[in-house]
Amino acid sequence: YLTRMLAVVEDMSLEALQQGIVWSWEDFPGYLHAIEQRPKAINVGCYVGHSAIRRYVMGADCRRAATEGEIARMQDVVGEALRAGALGLSTSRIPLHVDGEGKSVPSFYAEMPELLSLAQKLREVGRGVFEVTAKMVLPQSEHEAGDLADLVALAKTSGRPVTWASVRYLPAYPGRSLFILSEVQKAVTREGVRLHPQIGCRSFETHMNWQKLMPVFAHLPTWRAVMFLPTAEKVAALANVETREKMRTEVAGATFFNGWKYVVVKEVAQSRHKAWEGQSITAIGAMQGKDPLDAFLDLCVAEECATEFLYYAVDMEEEPMSRMLRDTNTLLETDAGAHLTSLCNADFPSYLLAHWVREKGVLTLEEAVARLTSRPAGVLGLSDRGRLQTGCAADVVIFDPQRIRGGQLHTAHDLPAQQPRLIQQAEGIHMVIVNGEVILEEGKNTGALPGQVVRGA
Repeated sequence: YLTRMLAVVEDMSLEALQQGIVWSWEDFPGYLHAIEQRPKAINVGCYVGHSAIRRYVMGADCRRAATEGEIARMQDVVGEALRAGALGLSTSRIPLHVDGEGKSVPSFYAEMPELLSLAQKLREVGRGVFEVTAKMVLPQSEHEAGDLADLVALAKTSGRPVTWASVRYLPAYPGRSLFILSEVQKAVTREGVRLHPQIGCRSFETHMNWQKLMPVFAHLPTWRAVMFLPTAEKVAALANVETREKMRTEVAGATFFNGWKYVVVKEVAQSRHKAWEGQSITAIGAMQGKDPLDAFLDLCVAEECATEFLYYAVDMEEEPMSRMLRDTNTLLETDAGAHLTSLCNADFPSYLLAHWVREKGVLTLEEAVARLTSRPAGVLGLSDRGRLQTGCAADVVIFDPQRIRGGQLHTAHDLPAQQPRLIQQAEGIHMVIVNGEVILEEGKNTGALPGQVVRGA
């Protein structure tokens, strides 16, 4: 179940997961032990996942409110994981996250009493971060902060930092991101809690096609149902007039969707459609005299759902982003370890240093480095990481501040079963040192494998 869930919600190759993972563990301590036994170049730290816990405790009947007994068992599992070294607990509250059966992931069905009980376990153990994909991801209006009150309650109950993905600039609600950060600061001052909204540092675009989950539409029931059909049935459904009308109604009320001008044809499968590459769906619809939705679906049907699109999701405007980056509560998040053929934000650190420090001067070099090192280490409670100081782990990146920048995005086939992933290799990095050993020098791997499991404290 978990393998198929990750294959859908995180766009990880199911074949790579099936070939690459040997299931030698059952509980979280066993999971960390399995990672510890694997040679690795970099350090690895893990949250314990709420959906995995719910499935473990509740079995296949994990899409409902939990009983008191089940919540107590979940508390035991969380406590065991934290004591073993989990950096915290992670959960998702949004319908965009869909499992391998086409339904919302198990954590989506958890009610606040369950979340507060798990938060209480963090307080009892005295360690860990509570990480959430928050309901506020889906906007309702310009000046609302979604489930911020729930996040404050989790922080008060746990006594621990609460961080969430994510607060992003949306063109339909241009003032909302800064409004949320203002409300967060008020809550921090009023309640004395630790709240850390996650933000990005550049425009966030995703590769999108009908062969995988499209998160921006995944909460729309008709769209979601079509995504899980075999290709031939999918094409037929998209051509069906009644299905289209349902899709049209649903997308018209989708507050998370920016509009068809932010959907661009990246690559077509048939040469006769080559002229549409680089064009937005809005522009194509105008040239064809069609509603944009019909232009989009007509192309998908004509190409038997093989067209690749780019969707510009969030963070298109720099002025609000510059203010978000200076906010003292925010954490930089990349989402770079998943959605393997949909996006790659691995260049966020180099982009931060190149664009926001060297080109724009929004952050000093010291401020940007702290954002990438000591600030997240501090929130995670890793007192021996993130600083150049005697007694700390020798994890060091040596770079040229005048040359640092993200490299070109390209596809590598280096996963198990030669499955693909998008990667970016930064420029201007001289050396990467992990636990005192050089693992990368002038862009070349040294073969050293000094990585460790980083455990919470």
